[in-house]
Amino acid sequence: MDKRWTLAIVTLIMVLLIYSFLSMVLKSDKKRNTRGRVYRDYTSYKKKSSYDDSDYYSENRIYASSTNARKIKRTLFSNLSNVTNASYNDYMKRVNGKKNDNSNKNDRLQEIFRASQTPLPELDLAVVLFQKNEYEDAISKLNEALEKLEPTETKRRYYIYSLLAECYLKLENEDGYVQNKIRQIRMQRKYENSIKELVPEYVLTQFTTTQEASTNLLKIKSSLAKLPNSPMTREMIKRAELDLEVARAVTQ
Repeated sequence: MDKRWTLAIVTLIMVLLIYSFLSMVLKSDKKRNTRGRVYRDYTSYKKKSSYDDSDYYSENRIYASSTNARKIKRTLFSNLSNVTNASYNDYMKRVNGKKNDNSNKNDRLQEIFRASQTPLPELDLAVVLFQKNEYEDAISKLNEALEKLEPTETKRRYYIYSLLAECYLKLENEDGYVQNKIRQIRMQRKYENSIKELVPEYVLTQFTTTQEASTNLLKIKSSLAKLPNSPMTREMIKRAELDLEVARAVTQ
């Protein structure tokens, strides 16, 4: 009994499937033969390529744009690298230039200081003679010291000129004092300017102007007017008068 029911159910299912299939075929034929309907036979239809011409050209444009973008990126990176390298090289040149410049300045300073410390027996002897009031012999030794100095030894030169001026003042030689005092000031300016070039913060000596020297002369005369006449007072007044003449000469 169970086998008969099973067979009946299977047969019924088969009949329903066959009926559904035939119904679908008949409906398809009916639609295909409907008036005004265009039928296209898909049996001979070849599968269309996934890309038509417009897609091809579109992808080419995308690829070209991408390639150009990469080229621009590489160019920008290359230019940036070149600019960075150039800036770094320029910076290093300036740094090395400053180092070399500072090194050269230090060498020149050391050279100037070494030159001023070189033993000069004639100058040492002249100082001793000046302290002993032997002014003529001191002048002779000072001139010998000048002959042995190099032209670049400006520091000791202006010191020697200053000492010569004092010797001539003690000997009451006015021309000798004025001439050597002018040489001292000009040589001292030369020396200090050379130091100023190497050390910008170096403070230059402010020499007495004509107006200051004139004012100083009047003050000395007025302050010494009540004192008794003596070699010391006469020398002080004479020095002030000669210093005014020196100031006029160096400020012209």
